[in-house]
Amino acid sequence: MASSEKRARADLAAEADEWIQRLVDEPLLRASFSYGGELRLHFGKPVSYQNERLAGRTHGEWTLGLRATPWVLVADGAVRSRSHDQQQHALQQFAQLEGKRLVTATRRRSDCALTLRSADGHWFMALTEPRTADLAKETKALDLWELLTPGGLFVVARPDRSVAIEDPSARGAAAAQESE
Repeated sequence: MASSEKRARADLAAEADEWIQRLVDEPLLRASFSYGGELRLHFGKPVSYQNERLAGRTHGEWTLGLRATPWVLVADGAVRSRSHDQQQHALQQFAQLEGKRLVTATRRRSDCALTLRSADGHWFMALTEPRTADLAKETKALDLWELLTPGGLFVVARPDRSVAIEDPSARGAAAAQESE
């Protein structure tokens, strides 16, 4: 890899880490599951959805979405919930954390695992597993996780352990090209 590309990747990783650090002091608003059963953690203040079909509903100004990525929630040294548990059980466990603020938010550089800790000793981790380039090409692998920021940018962890920062308008254009 050329040194300028290495520098660019390092700068992007540093910027992604800065965004992740901004989660510190944000309270967990709620946990939910998306249509595909993917965990979503909403932080910060509630924000109304722009979509008319979702009128009256809100999401967090920060939203962490896991993309087929295993996760674990731990408290007092014991596993409270994990990705293969029933959704209802997981939601009950996350409900105990609603309103509690994060004291740390870190991304492990070796595999993009994301760890979020609250002051009461709970911690959450997205347990990422690096996927080989060949596997990613064969299966069109999903991103590991994505963090929607209050400014509307996405911080995205890729299967190759890299990170990206995407503008939502660029995401829409890329999705439209893929569907053509």
